[in-house]
Amino acid sequence: MGSMTIGADVDDLVAARTSIDPMHRAIHQGNAWMATHYDSSVAGSLTCDLLLVVGASNAHAIFSAASTGIARAILYEATTTSSVGTAMSEVAINRASVASPLATVTHTPTVTSVKTEIATELLPAGVGAPGMFGAVGHHEVILDAGKAYLFRIDNLGSTVAMSVGVRWYEIAGNAAS
Repeated sequence: MGSMTIGADVDDLVAARTSIDPMHRAIHQGNAWMATHYDSSVAGSLTCDLLLVVGASNAHAIFSAASTGIARAILYEATTTSSVGTAMSEVAINRASVASPLATVTHTPTVTSVKTEIATELLPAGVGAPGMFGAVGHHEVILDAGKAYLFRIDNLGSTVAMSVGVRWYEIAGNAAS
């Protein structure tokens, strides 16, 4: 059997250079995290919110949303709050890592202004999120250091279960100017 020569990124078995995408590399290095929130009963016209406050380095993030009924997922930038809400655990995707993120994540913040809308997508009833924020069509966003990002699911129907989540890694030394 071959072995991986780490320094050169060459797989000895096939005598070829190998590569992995940046998110996967961040996971290996212990610099990638995730946070999720589930609410089993979101009444009609209410929301399920996740607030990600980016630390001193930009963050490469993937947001996800699911709903058992018709809903709309919206990502906002530079959101302001009077209360950041309930702290969530930022879970290291590499479970052997002891690193902590610079960003913080909360749910159910008290929003004073949503500010700039970055993206909106419809979540079809009972299907979850096959598009921009969902498991099928991940769209990634580089988030600006020092800004707050609100990821909101608007319930457009009757009472439903909803979940919101984010996976991210921080881009060290790449803060906004």
